[in-house]
Amino acid sequence: MIPKIITQPSAEALTIAECRSHLNLYAYDVDSDGVYSHPDDDMILDMQTAAREMCEDFTGLSLVRKTYEVAIDEFPEDDGAIELPMPPLVSVTSINVGVTSDALMTSDEYVVDDYSRPARILPATTWPVVTTSTNLVKVRYEAGFGEDSDGGERLPYAARAAILVTLTYLYENRGGEVELPPAAIALLRPLRIRLGMA
Repeated sequence: MIPKIITQPSAEALTIAECRSHLNLYAYDVDSDGVYSHPDDDMILDMQTAAREMCEDFTGLSLVRKTYEVAIDEFPEDDGAIELPMPPLVSVTSINVGVTSDALMTSDEYVVDDYSRPARILPATTWPVVTTSTNLVKVRYEAGFGEDSDGGERLPYAARAAILVTLTYLYENRGGEVELPPAAIALLRPLRIRLGMA
């Protein structure tokens, strides 16, 4: 199940200064506020986003905080669990059930298992009885790594390094083949949730 991204991240995993430092680029200009800039800054930021997305696609993890939504046609049989892709889970925002007039489930009607990865939602007793319909049940949630101050899980150093390795590859091979570098794969493999890939 591939979740829909509702809210894109407010910030990337790395700052432009960290990216420049890793690429051994020196600032060309300093404005009146003392802020450094480099002619390639915009391109570097775009490449960092691309590098992070490539790492997320390989691992099945959300490397930065985003709001996601999964939609299913009916509740799982035998009161089974609904898995929430792209861990780590931060919080479940809402579960809507309905077609014409959405009904919001209350938090005492379900249980969040955030020890599993990916996290799961189970019914507190049983799931509501509904008539199957396209995208009848929508679960909205926040997931992704953050900073220590966020109270969530901090981005693993291996993932940070993999983003930088991939950024460097993209920057130095502009116009070339786009692939996740072997060094990034080696860093990411132990973190991987998504199976069935190299």
